[in-house]
Formats: sequence, C-alpha cells, structure tokens
Amino acid sequence: MHWLSLLIPTIFLPTALADPRPNYKPLPPLREQAATQDLWTSQRKAQIPALLKKHGVEAWLVSQREYAEETVFWSLKPATAFSARRRTTCLYLAEPLASSARQPGCIVGWTTDVWDLLKQHLAAANPSTIAVNAHPEIAFASGLHAGEYQAMAAGLGGEWTSRMVVKPEIAVEYIASQPAAKLPQYREIMETAWAMIARAFSEEVVVPGRTTAGDVEWWLREEIVAHNFSTWFHPSVSVVDEALPFLMEVEQQDLEGGAGGRVIEYGDMLHVDFGLTAMGLNTDTQHLGYVLRPDEDDVPASLKEGLKKGNKLQDIVRRNIAVGKTGNEMLKSSLEEMHAEGIQGRVYTHPIGDFGHAAGPLIGLTNMQDYVSASGELAAVRNMWFSVELFVEHYVPERNQTLWFALEEDVYWAGEDKGWQWVCNPQPHLNTVVRQIKALSHHAKRLIHETLTISCWALIQGHCESSTVLVSLSLAGSNNVRYSSYTTDLLAIYISKSRSPYINLSIEHHLLQTTPSDSTVLFLYTNRPSIVIGRNQNPWLEVNLPLLQSLDSNDAIDLVRRRSGGGTVFHDEGNVNYSVICPPANFDRDTHAEMVVRALTSLGVDSAAVNCRHDIVVTVPPASPTTPTKTRADDTTSSTAASTTTPTPALSCTGKLLANAENTYKISGSAYKLTRLRSLHHGTCLLSSPNLPRIGRFLRSPAEPFIKARGVESVRSRIRNVGIQDTKQFEKAVVAEFGKMYGAFDVEAELGEEDAEQVERVKKGIRELESRDWIYGQTPLFTFSTHPFEEDARERPTLPANFKLSFESRHGLIQQFTLDGISSAKPKTLSKAILDSQLWEIGDWTERLRAGGLEDKDASAVGQWLNSVLGKTQV
Repeated sequence: MHWLSLLIPTIFLPTALADPRPNYKPLPPLREQAATQDLWTSQRKAQIPALLKKHGVEAWLVSQREYAEETVFWSLKPATAFSARRRTTCLYLAEPLASSARQPGCIVGWTTDVWDLLKQHLAAANPSTIAVNAHPEIAFASGLHAGEYQAMAAGLGGEWTSRMVVKPEIAVEYIASQPAAKLPQYREIMETAWAMIARAFSEEVVVPGRTTAGDVEWWLREEIVAHNFSTWFHPSVSVVDEALPFLMEVEQQDLEGGAGGRVIEYGDMLHVDFGLTAMGLNTDTQHLGYVLRPDEDDVPASLKEGLKKGNKLQDIVRRNIAVGKTGNEMLKSSLEEMHAEGIQGRVYTHPIGDFGHAAGPLIGLTNMQDYVSASGELAAVRNMWFSVELFVEHYVPERNQTLWFALEEDVYWAGEDKGWQWVCNPQPHLNTVVRQIKALSHHAKRLIHETLTISCWALIQGHCESSTVLVSLSLAGSNNVRYSSYTTDLLAIYISKSRSPYINLSIEHHLLQTTPSDSTVLFLYTNRPSIVIGRNQNPWLEVNLPLLQSLDSNDAIDLVRRRSGGGTVFHDEGNVNYSVICPPANFDRDTHAEMVVRALTSLGVDSAAVNCRHDIVVTVPPASPTTPTKTRADDTTSSTAASTTTPTPALSCTGKLLANAENTYKISGSAYKLTRLRSLHHGTCLLSSPNLPRIGRFLRSPAEPFIKARGVESVRSRIRNVGIQDTKQFEKAVVAEFGKMYGAFDVEAELGEEDAEQVERVKKGIRELESRDWIYGQTPLFTFSTHPFEEDARERPTLPANFKLSFESRHGLIQQFTLDGISSAKPKTLSKAILDSQLWEIGDWTERLRAGGLEDKDASAVGQWLNSVLGKTQV
C-alpha cells in the first residue's frame, strides 16, 4: 500500500444522513397474499348487481379465451389464476335467478357446450339488455376480442346478440372502485416505494461524477426484485437541467432507450418516475432529489420553493376531484384555480389501483390541457383511487433557468365528508445525496496538497511508477506547448488571438470537454462585433433580425448561439471575455467574478463590485451627467467611463449590491455550464466598446410584442463602459489575479486560428456554431400571435391591415399556422405551403404566402409586415 493512502482514513470523515430513510414494509407470505386478494375480489363482485342496475342493464357478459383475456378479467379472477382457462365465459345478473340465490358464475370449456349452457342461463334470467365490453375508445371497456364476439354470435344466435349493448361505465367502475379493506396494504406498498426512492437518491447509490441515471434505474429494478415486488414500468431517472418541460419527451426517450448514460454531478436536481406492483395493486410516484455540492449543507431555497409550488398544485387538483364530475370538468376547475394562484403548470392525473394507468376519468394529459376525449368524459365515482400527476414551472435564479418540477402522488376515497385524501402526503422535501466528506481542516487540506504535489513531481521526473493515466490536451499553443495531467494542481492559461466568436467559443468548449478533471483553466478572448444568445433563447425574441440582416458585409454583426445558458450579450473589440474551467466542486458564481473585480481595482476602477445577480457593476455619483437607457442583460448603452468618485452603494444579499441598485451600472454579466466532470463560468467585461450607441437597436426585437416563448428571456439592466482602452492591460491584470488565487502556472500560451484548424473536434464545433440549424433550430417552443390569447393576454401593436395571424414553432419548425381576415386565404393550400417549414428557411414571406394561394395584394400586405418583424432570411 502506498504511504499516501494511509492518510486518507484519518482525514475523510463520512457525515450523518441528512434525512431519515423510511424502512421497507415486507409483503405477507404468498398464501396469505392470495387469501387477502380473494377476499377483496369477493367484496367487489358483491357490488356488481347494484352496478348493473345503476346503468340500466340486466346482465353483463364477459367472455375470453386463454391468453386472449378481457381487460376486466384481471379484476375478476381468483389470485391463483394466472390466465383464463380454455374459453371462460362469465355471466353476471342484476337480479339472481329465481331458482337460486346466487349468480350463474363462469363457464369453462373448449366446445360449443359452453354456448349451450350459457343459453340455458340466459333463458332462465331472460335479460332484456346484456352489456358487453366492446367500446371503440375506452380500453377498459373494449376487452371483447373480435374473434370471441364472432364465436359468441354464432353460438348464441340473434335472439341474444340483439339484446347486447355497450355500457363502458360498467367495466370502468368495477375496475376503478376499490374496497376500503385494500388501503392499509396499499399504504405499506406505497411507503416501500418511498423508501426505495429515498435510498436510490442517497449517497448509498449515487457517487457524483461517476453514477449515471441509468445506474440508478437498474439499481431500483434489482431492489424491486430482491424484495419480492414487481413493477409495471421500468423506473425512469432523469437529471432536471432543461428550461423546457423534460417530461414532454418521455415517450420518445422510452422508444429510443432513454438518456440513462447521463452522469449525475454535484448540484444536480434529480427526478424519478417509479411504480411498484404487488397483490394486484400498482403504485405510481414521482419524486425529486438533489445532490448537495461540497460547500452546501441544505437544498437551495429556490428548489425548495419549486417543490412547495408543486405541492400546492397537487392539493388544488386533489380538492377538485369530486363525485359526478367528469375528468374534463375537474381539469378545468383545477387549472382555473392554478392560474388564480399564479402557478404555471400542467396536469395529468389518472386513476390508479388494479392497473398503473387504471380505469376511470383522465384529468388532463401532458399535451392536452383543455379537453380529453372519451376517458376525459368519464365521471369520478366513490371508491376510485387517483394518481395526482403534474408538473409546475419555477424560475431558479441560481441557474437563471426555468425548471419543471414533476411530482406524482396517489389519493384514495376517504368518504363523503373528506372526499379524496393522500395515501401518503405529498413529498415534503427533496431527497438529498449527502457528500461523503463533510469538511477538511486547513491543516488537512495543506497536508494533502503538499503530499500530492511531491508525489506528482516524482511522477513527472520519472522517479516512481503510477497507474495514473496521463491525458494530453491535444491543443497546441503558438509555441507548440503540450502538457499532461497528473494532479489536482495543474493550472493553464490560454489567450486567444482570434476574433471569431465561432472559433473562440469552440476552443472554449473543447477545453471544457478535454482538460483534465482536476485542472483549473483560464481562457481569455475578444470577439469581433457579435450578438451571442444563450443556449435556450429565442433569436426572434432577443434580436432585431430585420436590422441585423440589413447590414452590408463591411458592417456585419455575427449572430451566435453559445452552449451555455443565460441571456443575450453583445461582443466587440472593446469587450474582453473571461472563462474559468474547473472541477464542479470548486464552482461558484461569484468566485471568479470577484477575481475580475480585483483586476479592475488594480487598474483604478475602485467602484466595481459583484451584485446579487452575480453581475459585476460599477457605482457612479448621482450627479453623473449621463443617463444610460435600458437594454438586454450583459449589453451596454453608455459610452462614459467610470467615475473616480465612489458613492455609498445600496447593499443587501449579505452585503452584496442589489441588482439594478440606484446609481449602479452593469459592466459584466456571466453564464455557466456544468458537464460530467467539469464546470465552466464565463463572462464579459465591457471596457471601451465603440458600439454603445447602437447596441440597444439590435437588441430590441420588433417581434417581441407578438411572441410568447418558453425559453430563457434576457433581463434588462443599466450598462456602461468602464473606460479602459487597453484590453491587453486588462488581460494582464486578470492573469495576475488568477495567479494570486491558484499559484504558478503549468501552461501559459496564446492560441490562434491555425491552432484551431489542427484539432478536428474544434473544427467540428465551429461548423456547428455557424450552422443555421444550431443558431435557429435550437429555439424552444414559442407562439407568435398578432392578437391576445389565453396564455398571452398582452395588447398588441396596431397592424398594417385587418388580419389575425398566429403560428407555433418548435425548434424552428412551424407546427401550426392560421391566418384569418384575408379573403384570399385558403387554409388547406396555405397550410401545405407553410406547415413543417423551417422558420429560418422561409426567406421572403411575401413569396411564401403567394405560393400558399394568397392574391398578390394580400400576400404583399401580410408578407411585408412579417418580413419587417421576423426578418427576411437570405436563402
């Protein structure tokens, strides 16, 4: 054993669990399970006569063959039956036969004797109506196979088949109505589901930086089997890091095998969709978890608020479940209350019990929030159980993202006075993955630092052997520098000579992906005039595209979509960009922003500080003669330099400046990206931009009043230059502060376009960033409408003609398009010309509308206006 390893047990101490893990509830012995299930079934069957009378029929016929069973068969069979036997035909009556006090029961056989015996029972009862399960839309009432019906019709003859009617409510309500005796066992199964999720989302299973979402899914599957349960679907584990509703893609993920390869990192919010099956019962649960960062003792407050908002919507939906109401009525009242509370969300609540997605009314579907046909028109009845499934939208300021908090919990019928109540209460807090190392003393940190430094220096000198893999960066500087990683202390500084935003952002991404996981890298670059939008932003909303496209080649401004989140920024030669890439455990929104502040202070900008939004701002005296206008986040409108007089700023957030505090002006904004083993924090610093007077015009989109978007919108701030003319001087100051923080550099090099051309991955990144499919095709779902609608009631500017136009676009693809008020508009012809077109490939709207059948005058009136707000893309 190496002597270094002997130090580890004395330094790394595991912490106590952040929350208690509930215990599993073992299932009874199989024989006891069967007896209990048969008791439940007998209680349900006793209600069949009343159910038939309620729906006005005198008999109910359920017929199937082995391995071609009706859906309702699984709720009628004894526990020890694993399929129908031969042909199994069951007849249930509203009134018992006169000759006996019992029902006819089920007839089993292969031959036509089954039909002969059934005719005898029918003749004795002589029902005027016989319900069969042959509904065309409701699955639980459509179990009668076509072949079985043909055999039945031939065997029984027209006398009886003419009396057959379809009453879907009978099968639905029989399956959906749960005896009260089931609840204690169901609650124990539910508690076990909670316990398995709690263990899955804990340090027992998750090792940040190594464990994948798929690993957790398969751990859950093994745990289910190990404790004698089964499941009705494969567990689904996700990392919640998108600004869009990730659940919208679940069906596609299931078909493609999911995203189980995603590595779980510190700071990730986790989601699981999980169900257990036992004793003919099924649960359905969606919970959230969080991986605590090394410097965190609790879940961030904003994530707690998102969970609380989801809990509130769960209670809203639960309260709106009412006997006699249809699923669509319950959906409408739930959404009305949701909107009244200021919550944005979606509801998909379904019955639960004998099946995971069980019989009964659907209260919404993920993509149907106004009306659900067939199942949405079914009504809730007593003794139904529901799985309250939904997700809410919540803004998380630490990430500058809107995330969707997906939750699901089951409810049961608790009686007339209480209605529906929770089987277990909604998830009260996020399950936490607690770091294994609580904290290290200063002495312990220094000891490990010195030990690793000595050991790795021996490695580089070749004096000892090690299994450590040396990873080449494969990115040479202009002096042909190459280096390898072997230690936690490796430091590198790169300064780009290129002015291309596509090259610089691609080099940055390459460094993020390929630098050693324990290294810290500083990358400085300056771009030619460019508008850079965030990963999840909408260019039609953020940018004046018509103005941008009108520039000639000598005055052109690049439009770029970066790979990190955040808002829109304007780059030019007076704006230096810094990027720090480091291990996720070292990531902090303020650490490197404060490094830049110290660099500015060293150059005489004494009023620079980091505010509550992690931006760098300067404070100027109230009497400053210049009053900048407001623009998008990270952009500037003032050309004056920072004053040398420093007034007293407005403080909050533990001493930090308030965002947009009086007399403060933003000079730097930042964004970040977290990957498997790395974190990237990059930002701007506005020194002496010559483009200040015109930036605002480029960042005010004429389409903004007409767009309702789901992506991230920029935040407006007051911005100005700091007045440093020599960008090289600023770069040297940042490098100096970086050195003070981390020590001597292992690598310091300049990079040029010739270096980028030598690395295939960088060249591929450049091509991607330059492509229209990336710039425009990554745009989240948005709606463009010339008139107010339910989700966007804003008043619109006056149009040049009396028409109404709207379309919906997802990833730049036009999915819906309507044009009203134009006499020559023919919906079918127009749809054929526009639907499924890429928005950025439309080119000239006038020509496209003319191709869609509009007369020249109408096409010109509407098309020219669309060109003026959306742009006229050059094709």
